[in-house]
Amino acid sequence: PQRDISQFYTSGTELIEIKFETDGTFMSTDGVGVNFFPASGTWAFNDNEAPIKLTMTSPDQIIDSPLGGPTRIVDNELKLNVQRFCQDGAEQKAVLGYSVVFIRK
Repeated sequence: PQRDISQFYTSGTELIEIKFETDGTFMSTDGVGVNFFPASGTWAFNDNEAPIKLTMTSPDQIIDSPLGGPTRIVDNELKLNVQRFCQDGAEQKAVLGYSVVFIRK
């Protein structure tokens, strides 16, 4: 199943924030919603010219998120499709998907 949980990330007074630095690092701060993102690590697009996926890597977690829309300097939103997986024998299977929209500050 897929759920749109954007309201936990885009409305209210205590919002989760992710700060992406130009050196390829990021930091996230907790807010009201469940933070599926690591506290810090590195980030990269699969293709800097025409990205379709954002990868966030920390020592204990890797998140490969397909983008839900264009990500250009003029775009006000970062749309991610975050999937959660579980191990099924030797195979990992997607069990949940979240559509998340972050507003640029």
